[in-house]
Amino acid sequence: MPSVLEAEDTRAVLAELHAYAEIEDPLARERVRRVRAARGGQLSTADKYEAYGDAPPLAVSASEGDVLYFLVRLLQPKCVVEFGSSHGISTLYLAAGLHDNGAGHLVTTEIRAAKAEATRKNLTRAGLIGAVEVRLGDARESLAEIDGLIDLVFLDGRNDLYLDVLAMLEPQLSDRAVVVADLSPDDPDLTEYLEYVRAGRFSRVELPAETSFEVSVLSSA
Repeated sequence: MPSVLEAEDTRAVLAELHAYAEIEDPLARERVRRVRAARGGQLSTADKYEAYGDAPPLAVSASEGDVLYFLVRLLQPKCVVEFGSSHGISTLYLAAGLHDNGAGHLVTTEIRAAKAEATRKNLTRAGLIGAVEVRLGDARESLAEIDGLIDLVFLDGRNDLYLDVLAMLEPQLSDRAVVVADLSPDDPDLTEYLEYVRAGRFSRVELPAETSFEVSVLSSA
């Protein structure tokens, strides 16, 4: 059976979103640069994300989306949790994997109302809204209650909150759960997160160089 990723509606939505992100990425970076310059080079992480605004900056690429889809197909998760849906590009790939598996559900969260609404709209247009719950708010609150065990986590929101969100979800991770984090090169906000997942209870999985993902597998011990 062909993947839902090959369906005309899904292809059209993803093509539109990827094209939009290619336009908005440099514009978002320029907004951050201007705000940083206006403040004498000092810019908090919260202010940086505020400067990004409601556009889908730094979205996953099509090849990275394919990795997310493949992981869902391979792992056959019952529950997937995503931190940071933006306009729903990554959400669509995760939901497509669940659709093609014929089972499982996805809980995603987005702090900006316009982005959460865009995610719902794009999932609906692609026919993938049925397996997805879109929650609005700070992930440290909106993801505080998840029913059952979590098999796959995708972290793609504010980098400085990755560790906080993972720590909150970790007690509910299933045996051998997989955590995928979308990284920004040389971002100091990620230092503590990377130190944590590269030691202790997690093992690292190497991916092709063209992805910006850190993939960690929870130890069964």
